[in-house]
Amino acid sequence: MTSVSAFSETPALPEREPPLQEGRYRRHGPPADGDEPQIIVGRRALAEIAAHSNSQTASELGGVLLGRVYRHVGQQYVEIEAALPAPSEDRGPFHFTFNADVWAHVNREREAAFPGLQIVGWFHTHPGLGVFFSGDDVVVHSAAFVMPWHIALVVDPLHNEAGFFGWQGRDIVPLAGCYELTGNGESGESAFPWRLVRANVWDETFEGHLAQRALASDVRTALPGWPSPGPWLALAAGLAALFIALVVLIAGILPLVRQNRALQAAALPLLEERLAVAAAAGAAECPNAGVRLYTPAAGSSIAVADGGSISITGLAALPDARRYRLELRPSGGDTWYELGVAPRTESLGELAAWDTTGYVAGAYELRLTPLNRQGSPLPGAAPCTIQFALAR
Repeated sequence: MTSVSAFSETPALPEREPPLQEGRYRRHGPPADGDEPQIIVGRRALAEIAAHSNSQTASELGGVLLGRVYRHVGQQYVEIEAALPAPSEDRGPFHFTFNADVWAHVNREREAAFPGLQIVGWFHTHPGLGVFFSGDDVVVHSAAFVMPWHIALVVDPLHNEAGFFGWQGRDIVPLAGCYELTGNGESGESAFPWRLVRANVWDETFEGHLAQRALASDVRTALPGWPSPGPWLALAAGLAALFIALVVLIAGILPLVRQNRALQAAALPLLEERLAVAAAAGAAECPNAGVRLYTPAAGSSIAVADGGSISITGLAALPDARRYRLELRPSGGDTWYELGVAPRTESLGELAAWDTTGYVAGAYELRLTPLNRQGSPLPGAAPCTIQFALAR
């Protein structure tokens, strides 16, 4: 499953010994594979996730996982110590996402109650649907949880099942399992409330999955060798086929609308925060809110094989601009080279794809300039300029 995420190099993690003393933990699931993070979950976090997951089963619920990330003897560990519910109204029986108000609430709660912990991932429920990572879930994770160690926990509170997911390179994959901390001086008995499963990552939304299943079922009924239906059964079959066609059509449109909405709501606050940090460090200058370059991330190092391409995403939303010019130059160079012209777009999206064939590794500057009807820079509208490094 290929994601839409593009994160920079993994930041250096502190060294720390994990709290896995003999007799004080239980392993759930097989050992972690290869470079998978070792996940450690405390009882407090388990209780908070279970309480929120069981509080309402008519629609999906979710929240963030809080804890610490560190390394020990060359192995990466993600330790989950607490969980915060996210009071999102953008949820339903088949989806859950974050928006700017939810992020503001979560950050306030984290700073007040858990100032020493960081966001290490998220959790959400699939009541009665089973454990899987849908296309909607991929969008949320790719937009909001982009660090290589960010993980996701999916819980089905009706079937008492759960599964972990996380990054493997640039793909989101199911993870093997976790260690449960059973406490100091306690009997060592497990309090893990679910059966841990290793499920699948889907390209499609849940509605799309249902539509595909319905279509496959309809095709099977039309196979040769089946008895000829009577007139009423034929009419019913025709109506069913029409209904299925509508479901497939709707399933193809609504998920795209929902994915775009989820991407906007989840990504923009984090992307703006990242851009502000880069600006403070001198790696970005984007004074106009309607002209933004988000990827490649300002101040990052992007590893791409020779001949590979980099997606340039951002906002180009000034009402008086007719189009936008993308330009590139080696950092400190005198000449800008045009990469292309991007149309006006009011939503987060791809402005261009940069073919890096022939470009050497090193530091570069990228500029997005709004243009007027005559193709000249729009007066009073400052461009957005970012700095990043290309690695081979």
